[in-house]
Amino acid sequence: MLITPIVTSPARVRRFPPLSALIVGLRSSRPQIIRQREQRDGDTFHASQGSGGIHPLPPSILNHQGSAGTVCRAATFSEFAAASRSRSVSRYPLASRMRHATLPSAGRLFPAPGGYYYVDSEWGTLKEVLLASPEHLSLVPCNAVSIEAVRRGLASCSTRSAEQHRAMAAALTKAGVDVHLAPAMPGMPDLAFTRDTSLMTPWGLVGLRPGALHRRSEVDVVLRAAARSGVPTAGRVESGQVEGGDICLLRPGVVVIGVSGVRTDAAGAEALGAMFKIRGWTVITTEIDARLLHLDTHFCMLDQNLALGCTERLDPAFLAEVAGLGVKVIPVHLDEVSALGCNVLALGQRRIISPGTAPRIDEAVRRLGFEVITVALDEFTRCGGGVHCLTMPLRREAGSFGRT
Repeated sequence: MLITPIVTSPARVRRFPPLSALIVGLRSSRPQIIRQREQRDGDTFHASQGSGGIHPLPPSILNHQGSAGTVCRAATFSEFAAASRSRSVSRYPLASRMRHATLPSAGRLFPAPGGYYYVDSEWGTLKEVLLASPEHLSLVPCNAVSIEAVRRGLASCSTRSAEQHRAMAAALTKAGVDVHLAPAMPGMPDLAFTRDTSLMTPWGLVGLRPGALHRRSEVDVVLRAAARSGVPTAGRVESGQVEGGDICLLRPGVVVIGVSGVRTDAAGAEALGAMFKIRGWTVITTEIDARLLHLDTHFCMLDQNLALGCTERLDPAFLAEVAGLGVKVIPVHLDEVSALGCNVLALGQRRIISPGTAPRIDEAVRRLGFEVITVALDEFTRCGGGVHCLTMPLRREAGSFGRT
């Protein structure tokens, strides 16, 4: 089996209201639904819906040891407040579970499509994102950029990395994105780069299998953090190796997987691609230069028909294929790739976040009518990752090509 689905029980996938809904309950005294999970790694953070924000979800509310689904019951805000004050673990009865849809062609179970958490492109309006605390960030000489940084005598600064990470989260919040924050873990210096360890799909979150061995244990941390926020899990890649930086949801129905043979290999690409193929998606694999680390360092979508790309390093056959799909590629120079200037995050509605390390690119994108939000991230780019690497979308508006 290439991907192991995580199955709970045959009930309906449901949308769970965020913490802001509970605050409304304080004023109305009407019953609200609250999350229950047993907390093990410190406070879980969950953002309020709408205007964007980051809020702690008290561990006293968290209880049930289920799988991907979140066990809920109706509670008044007074119960919620009392539990928060006591910091005790509340014991609530089971009220709902997750429903999984059977796929006869594959004989496997996955969360039913159309759930609250949903991503089918790189450019649909971003609503929720998963970050991870950079508390233990350090320079690991495991890619060309970080090796060069170590050679130059550079090191990570925990104070500056925390400041830059908070500034990025603030920019996301200001743009109306709700932010979930996974806790830092000792011995996981690259945990902040959440893009690589999991992938949100239209059917749930998929745990990946990093090629960098020191990153494999991050997958469990990210999946647990996501589950505590009520994010359904679709499965996990168990063969080969595949990292999220090599995956591009080009548009609904088309996924691109970059294969370097180092971070993502053919077996990992095949394992992940099978999950999309059985749902009718087109899977495009393209060989990439391992020295460039990931596909997203030299190819990133800006909008449904526009991308940044290092045309001097991307496979001409791949460029021809995306051109045939109507995607125009803005050329990026190799030195701009090295500075992580191509590693941008599309927010939707012609807005992007950029590390600001390639002013020529930012200006070219602005001239096309985009809002370019720049956030200094040099503490992270010297490690080999930019804003795209540091963010793992949990929910985007469905792409205009429609759900598949």
